[in-house]
Amino acid sequence: MAGADWRPIGIAVLLVLADRTLMAYRSIQLLCTIDPAVRPAFGAIMRIFFVSTFLGTFLPASIGGDAVRAYSLSRLNVRGADAVASVFMDRMLGVSSILIMAVVGLLLAPDRSSAWLVALSLAAAGGACLFTLLLVFSRRAAAIAVWLASRLPATLERNGQHLVEAIRRYAAFHTTLGYVLAGSIGVQILRILQAFFLGQGLGIPLGAGAYFAFIPLTLLFMMLPITFNGIGTSQLAFDWFFVRAGVPPPTVFALSVLFVALGVIGNLPGGVLYLFGGAGHAAAVAGRPNGPAPSLSIIIPAYNESENIVETLENVTRALAPLNLAHEILVIDDGSSDGTAALVTATLPRFPTVRLLVNERNMGFGWSYRRGVEAAGLDHIVMVHGDNAWGYATLHEFFSYVGKADVIVGYTREMWKSRTLTRTLISKGYTFVVNRITGRGLRYYNGLQIHPAAVLKSLRIESSGYGFQSEVLVKSLRLTKSVIEVPMDLIERKKGESKAFRMKNVADVLRTISVLRGVQRDRHA
Repeated sequence: MAGADWRPIGIAVLLVLADRTLMAYRSIQLLCTIDPAVRPAFGAIMRIFFVSTFLGTFLPASIGGDAVRAYSLSRLNVRGADAVASVFMDRMLGVSSILIMAVVGLLLAPDRSSAWLVALSLAAAGGACLFTLLLVFSRRAAAIAVWLASRLPATLERNGQHLVEAIRRYAAFHTTLGYVLAGSIGVQILRILQAFFLGQGLGIPLGAGAYFAFIPLTLLFMMLPITFNGIGTSQLAFDWFFVRAGVPPPTVFALSVLFVALGVIGNLPGGVLYLFGGAGHAAAVAGRPNGPAPSLSIIIPAYNESENIVETLENVTRALAPLNLAHEILVIDDGSSDGTAALVTATLPRFPTVRLLVNERNMGFGWSYRRGVEAAGLDHIVMVHGDNAWGYATLHEFFSYVGKADVIVGYTREMWKSRTLTRTLISKGYTFVVNRITGRGLRYYNGLQIHPAAVLKSLRIESSGYGFQSEVLVKSLRLTKSVIEVPMDLIERKKGESKAFRMKNVADVLRTISVLRGVQRDRHA
C-alpha cells in the first residue's frame, strides 16, 4: 500500500458516485406500479435509498438494508406489499445483472467454472432469477405461490398473497424492467472498472479482461447472505481468482480490502443523512400529515363487462386524480366469458394502480366482493360496479368524503330519471322494508358505500347475491359511530346487459331480508 499510485484509486472512487446514481435511478423506476399521484416525493425516495444502503453496510448481504427501505416506503403511504415488491424486484434485477456478467466472466475464464464456490453462487443466483421470472410472468407459478402462502397462518397468508399480486403487476411494465436491467448491468460494469483502477493503483499487471472475468464471479459469491457487507467472502473470492493468476497474496488482500472499502465510501452519504437528517427528513416528506392519511381500496367486480370495464376504470382513475388519496383498484373478474380479464390485462400500463384478480368460474357478486375485501390493503374500502354506472364527477365528489365519517353511503339522486319506473318502485320498496327491519331511515342500501377496512374484514357476511350490500351496511353501522349520505348521479347502462333483475338475484334479495331480520332479533335478544 505504501507504494500505491493514488490517481487510479481516485478514479475508482469517482466511479462509485456513478454506480450509486444508477442504483438510485433503478429504485425510482421500480416504483412504476404506484400511481404517480400518490408516489412519494423524489427527495423522500432518495433519502430512503441512501439511508437504507448505509444501514445495509452493517447487515448480512444488504438484506437488512432492503428491509429498511421497504419499511420506510410503507410509512410514506406506499402499500406494504408494493414497497416490498419494489425492493424485491430491485434486488432480483441486480442479481440478474451480476449473473449475466458472471456468464461473460466464465467465457473469459472457463478454467474457473469447476470451483465449488462458483458453482454454488451460480446455482443460487440462477435459481433466484428463474423463480422471479416465473412469479412475474407465469400465472401458474403465481397460483402455486399463493397456494403455498395459504399454508401459512392467516396474517402471513394474506400478506403473502398481497405480495404475489404486487410482484405480478410488473408483468405489464416490460419496458421499465428492460431499462432497469440495463442500468443494473451498467452498475456491474462500473464495479468491474472500479476494481481495475484499484488494481492499477496497486501495480497489479493484469489487463481489464481479467477483471471482467473475475469480478462478476466475486460479486456473485459476496452476495451470499453469510457475512456482513461481503467481508470474508470477498477476501476468499479475490484470493481464489487473483492469486491463481499470479498476483502476490498481500497485494490481493489489499485489493479485496479496498474494493469493500469503496462500497462503504459509496454508502457514507446515507450515514450523513441518517445522523443529521432531522430537518432534511421533514422537508423530504413535506405534505405528509402528522396522522395517517386516508387511503382507499376500490373493488370493481366485473362479470362479462368487456364493453364497460375500460370506461369504468377511466372514470374511477379520473375521479381520483385530483385527490390526495393513496389508493388501489382491485378488478375482480368473476369468470367472464367475453374477454373482460384479457381486456383489463391489456390496459394495465394505462392504470398502474389496478390489480386484476380472476375467479376461475362465476362465483357471484357477494363472493367477488368478499374476495376483494380480503385482498384490499388500504384502510377504507369501496365497491364500484364494473358497468360504468357512475360518471367521474359524481365519483370524485363521493371519494372526497373518505375519512370524514366512519361510513359513507351513496344514494341515487332522482332515481326515476335514470331507472325505469318499475325498477325505481322496487328499489324504493326494498329500502322501505330494510328501514322497517333495522329502525333506520337511510335513503338507499344497495349503492356505493365506503367502510373502514378493519370493520369489513371482521364481518361475517351470509348473503352472496345482489342483496349482500344491505347486510354489509347494516352490520357495519352497528360497529361504527358516524355516517354520511351523499347524493350521486346515476348513468343508465348504455352497453351490455344488466344482471340485476334475474330470478336468482330476486331470491338472493329475499334471503338477505331474512338474514337482516335475524340480525335484528339477535340484537334485541
